[in-house]
Parts: sequence; C-alpha cells; structure tokens
Amino acid sequence: MSKLNKDILFLIFEELQDDSKSLFSSLMVNRIWCETVIPILWRNPWCYDINYSNKNYLFMIIASYLSDDIKEFLTRQGIQLPSVSFQSLLFDYLSFCRSINVNTLNTITSIGSSLAYNQFLLQQEFYCLFMKKFPELKCLDMNLIKHQIFYFPEAKTRLESLCELKCDTSIDSSYFYGLASLCQNIQRLIIINEISKSNSGIAKLIEVQKNLKYFEWTDNFDDDYFNYSSYNEIFLELEKKAGFLHHLELSFLCFDDFDFTIMQRLLPKLHKIKTLNINKINEFDFINGSLLKMLVYNDLEILNIDSITIYKASIIIENSGGHLKKISLKPYDSIYCEGDFSEVSLTFIHKIYENCPLIEYLSLPFLPSKNHLIEFEKLLQVCQNLKSLILITSNYYIREIYEEMLENRGEILKILVRSAPTNLREIRFFDEFNVSLEVLEEFLEKWRDRPALSVLTSNDIYEGEDYKNLINKYKNNGVIKSFRFLFIIIISFAHAFYILLSPKSEISLEQYNTNNNDDSNNPWNLAPSYSQIDNNGNINSNPLMIQIPDKNTNMFIDIRTSLFAIYLFLIGDSSALSNWPYTENPSIAQFFLSIGDSSALSNWTYTENPSIAVLIVLFSLLVVVYLMNLLIGLLNIAIEEDNNRVSYLMQKAEILAEIELFYLLPHQRRWKTWFPEVIHYYADVDKTRVEIKRLIKEGEWDTKEFTEMRKNLFKVLQIEHNPVDNEVVLEKLKSHDEKLDKLEELERLLKEIRAK
Repeated sequence: MSKLNKDILFLIFEELQDDSKSLFSSLMVNRIWCETVIPILWRNPWCYDINYSNKNYLFMIIASYLSDDIKEFLTRQGIQLPSVSFQSLLFDYLSFCRSINVNTLNTITSIGSSLAYNQFLLQQEFYCLFMKKFPELKCLDMNLIKHQIFYFPEAKTRLESLCELKCDTSIDSSYFYGLASLCQNIQRLIIINEISKSNSGIAKLIEVQKNLKYFEWTDNFDDDYFNYSSYNEIFLELEKKAGFLHHLELSFLCFDDFDFTIMQRLLPKLHKIKTLNINKINEFDFINGSLLKMLVYNDLEILNIDSITIYKASIIIENSGGHLKKISLKPYDSIYCEGDFSEVSLTFIHKIYENCPLIEYLSLPFLPSKNHLIEFEKLLQVCQNLKSLILITSNYYIREIYEEMLENRGEILKILVRSAPTNLREIRFFDEFNVSLEVLEEFLEKWRDRPALSVLTSNDIYEGEDYKNLINKYKNNGVIKSFRFLFIIIISFAHAFYILLSPKSEISLEQYNTNNNDDSNNPWNLAPSYSQIDNNGNINSNPLMIQIPDKNTNMFIDIRTSLFAIYLFLIGDSSALSNWPYTENPSIAQFFLSIGDSSALSNWTYTENPSIAVLIVLFSLLVVVYLMNLLIGLLNIAIEEDNNRVSYLMQKAEILAEIELFYLLPHQRRWKTWFPEVIHYYADVDKTRVEIKRLIKEGEWDTKEFTEMRKNLFKVLQIEHNPVDNEVVLEKLKSHDEKLDKLEELERLLKEIRAK
C-alpha cells in the first residue's frame, strides 16, 4: 500500500478529504504519502475539529511568509513573530490554500498578541499575504470580518474565482456591494439572518450571480424586534435565480407575521432542485391544492420539510422524477394529518414504491392493518436501495387489544425478514413498538445471514433482563450492530410535565371560555394576545385580540404529544416548553443559552413555575450522564483492543516522529542527542525468539531493511533460518501476486477515470 502509484494515492486521499484523522495519520507513512496529503490538508486548513488557539506552528508557518519590513513593523507594535523564514519550510503551504475562514483566522492571530488593535493589524497583513500567495480563492467564510479585503492588491483576481460564500446579515451592505462588483460566479451561498433590518447589499450580491446552485438561509435572531418585511428584497432576488438552484435549505423561526407569498412564488420555480430542506414553518398550510400541483421537481433527490402532512408529501413525491433518495418526515406531523389517515397513509406507501425506486432513507407512517402490511411488503421488494427506515407505526387511529398489537408488530418483523433489501442497515421504530421475546428471537435468528443491523426504539420493554440477554447474544454473533433506546428517561419526564402542564379543566380549541382565565395551562391563555393601550399609557387587562390556539400551543394536553415534546427537547427544540414564563428566574434563561437554545430570549415570556425549571435541568443532566456513560463504555471497548505494550511503544515513536517533522526547524532536527536515527527498546529474549519465528513462518521477515541487524539477531538468539526456504518463498510469491492484482485493478480504474 505504501508503494502505490502517486496518482492513485491522490485519488484515494481525495476521497478521505473530510476524514482529517486519516489524513493526519497518512503523513507519517513516508515522504511520498506526505507530499500527496499536504496539498489536500492545506486546501482548507481552517475546517478541522481542532483547537486553533494553541496551534502555534500554524501561526508560525503563516507569519514566516511576511516580508522582513512587515515583520519589523509588527514587532515594533509588540506582536510576537517567529524568526523563521518560509524558505526553510519543507513545503510552500500557502500555494495549496484555496479558502479563508475569518473566525478561525481571528483565533490564530490572537496567538501573536492579545490586544485588539494588534490583532487587527496582523489580520490585515495576513489577508494581504493570502491575496498574493493563494493561486485562487474558492471558499470565503466572512462572519465577524473587520477588513474590506476586496481593496487589497490582487484581490480582484482572487475573488473572481470565489465559489462559496458564508456570511451573515449583520455585515454592512456596503461590504456586499464591494463583493458584488467582483464575485459573480458564486455557486454556494450560505446566509445567517442575525438582525431585523433589510440588507440590500446581499440582495445585490444575489442579483449579479450567474451560476448560483446552492442557497442556505438560517434565522438566528431575537424575534421580539424583528421586522419580517426585511425578507422581501432578498427573496425577491432569490426568486429570479430559483430556476437554477440545485439545493435550497431554509430554516425560519416560528412566527405568525411571515409573508408566505414569498414561498408561494418561490417554490413552483425550483425546476432543477435536487435537495429541498425547509424547517420550522408552522403547518405548511400556505401550500394549497392548486399550488401543490405546480410543485414539479423532476430532479429531486432529498425531501425534508417540517410540518407537512403526508397527503401533501404524497403529491410532491408523485410529481418528482423518480430520483428521490431521502424522504424525512417528522413523526408527529406524519401521524396527525388531514383527512382519513388510513387511506392517506396507504396512498403514501403506494406513491413511494411507484415513484421512488432509488430511495435510501425513508420515514414511513402507516397503520398496522392488513392492507398497509401488504403495501409495505411491496415497497420493500421494489425499493432495493433502502439503507435506513423509520417506521412510524401508530395505532392512534385504531383500537387494538394487546394481543392484536403484538401480532401486528410481529408480522412487520416477518415482512422485514422476508422482503427487506440487502442494503438495509438501520431500522428506527417510532412510538411503542413492542414484540414478544420469542418473536424478537425468531426475527434476529432469520436475520443472521444479512449485514449487521442497527435498531433504535423508544420502548422500555427491551430493558428487561431477558431482552437484554437476547440482544447481547446477537450482538456478539454479529447480527445486531447496535440496539438503543432512551425511553425510560423520556417517558418519566414526559409524564411529569404532563401532570404539571396539562389544563386543569375541560378546554375547547374551537370556542373561547372566559371561565378558564385562571388556568395558566389553558391553550387560550398561552396563545399570543394583543391588548389596547390608552392615551395615558395604561394597558387594558382584557385582551383586544387573541390568536386562535392549535394542538401545538400546549403539547402537554395529551400524554402522546407530551412524549414527543420531550423528544423534541432532547434534540434541541425547547419550543414546546417555552410558553411558560420564568421572568422571576433569570438563571433558567441562562441555562437555555448554555445549551445553545435562544428561545429564552424569544417573545414567549416566562412565569412563576420553578418546578418546570428543575425538571428541565434534571432531564438534561440525566440525558448527558446516560450518553456520557455510553461513550465511556464504547471508549473502554476501543482501548482494550489496543491496550498493550507494543501499541504504546509504536505510538510513542509516531509522536516523536511528528514532533521532529512538524514542530522543529531543520537545524534542530539534526541534533543527534535529541533525535537519534534509530529508536530502540529492550525486549525479552524468549518473546523475541518466538515473534521472529512467527514472522518467518508467515513470510514477513525477509525484507531488505536492517539486514545486518537481522543476521546479528539470528546469532544472538541461535535461530537457524534459510531465506530460500520453498514454503516461505511460495507464501511470499502468493502475497506478492495478490498485491500485484490489486495494483493492476487500481491502475485500470485510474485509466477509466482519466478517459472520462
């Protein structure tokens, strides 16, 4: 492997460009591997999951390119710079670079000085350096940028080649006007919406693009002060580019004043769309029947829309061109649908296997009835590329006795064994999917000859001792890869919140009852209300208008929706818990911020319910403890596999080699007292003799390395060895033949790739 053709190595490492761990490890193999990997690592050196604030060597490499007069100027300002020149480096690193990440660069420049002004000067010189040294600039992440880089020398040439831009709306419009004059071939545009006012500069930047294919928009603001009309100018320009988009990802905050005509105009024009992700739009009911028929996406591959009913999803699927690979629906939205769920879910299954033969990832809601099971089996037989399946087998719309429920669940497992495609690797069961121990064992036994299966369920029945033993048995046999559930924690807290937050009396979502004004859990009291203010500034205690609540206003009305609300909280969406005020508990707002949830700052205020706060914190802590214990267990298993003296010594040698290669200057590497040419360890004589005999037997001993040392070892250990032994030669020839076959196959693939 270490002697592969350099072109083949490059193709292999290109496939590993997102696997930084493998790339960093490959640097240590030999010089050819190192020379092949370095250009790939430095193409975008800011994207790795490492702590850039302590990467002094990265700061040193960049600073080494600065001219002597610039270094002298910065040193006079009190900035600490290395004395090394880039001529002494093994590679011309900046010649490989194609991207800039402003935030990461800000972190790296803080190594040179802690003063804000000095960091500003250093960043300015680094940007100027990049514009001179980079052969081209493909990606720019300019969040938190302070410099107008398009004014630097040679910036025009670099920015003309820009393909990907990440930015936020807090950046002044004038900056985007400057970019718009230079960058007209952006293909990927990612925008974080941070502030209320309109940004005409972004609109202008979108307007001038000639090849925009990927657009991503994420709301991240305090919606107390947000002006929703600020969308209009930007999305009006996006609408003009809709016909060229391949990927559209929109994540809006949940609000009521949003002008949905923007979406009504935009969606029908996405003629070339391949990926459609729309998150956090309430109900998706702005799409009516006539508009649905206009959503014809012949190239659609990924469909992920929040709050869409399976009826509307079915129509979009029917109008797709047969290329869909992933359909993701939220379980809650899939179950509660418009119309007859039995009929609509049956139609949904039918549309999948009729229009999606290439589907790989699928959320599938259906009733466990005879007709549904027949259609489900047809789907499995047709969709042979299926890799991951989420089964939302709700009995919400039917009444089953326990025996019938077990029988239906068992039939689903039999269908999976009978008809599931060989590519299926993961099954997730939403809701209470429980089967008897005997049925589960029969399913796992018949799955034995298939690839290992990952199962995720939310039923605590599988925590029983008998189920645990059975699952562990088939894990050890390689039938199950993983079998996970978090239901005990979820159901406990869902029940607690259900008791605390369910309405105290009967309520109706159709009619307002003034007698329930004292019930803080009544959806009518949680819905947004609007009061009148007189000329003296006094607020009328009786609301002038109240928004009509829906089933999602208080998800703790029903234990089933309570379960789903806790599940949402687990994955970072606490909106179901944000309707109860904590104005007298500011520490709770701080808690929400600490877990990355900005809803504590939203227009949903908080009241006197400290018990809810306690439950939220306890739930988070228990989940963290559970997941950390799971992680520790997995780490222990991984460590035990390599927990031996040999692995330790090899790792020690690799670390020394890394220090010598990347952290030292050339004259330091030549210090023999620090880094001898040979690193050796003491070894037990008997164990060494046994190991050498094993290597000889397996044909791994006779190499051209350290020949004299090998002869001396034979004498010291009194081992007789004839390197021309026929059996050993035959084994080596066989091994070489296999390697040559693999090499020929790789060279053949390389020729095919070049021919294309």
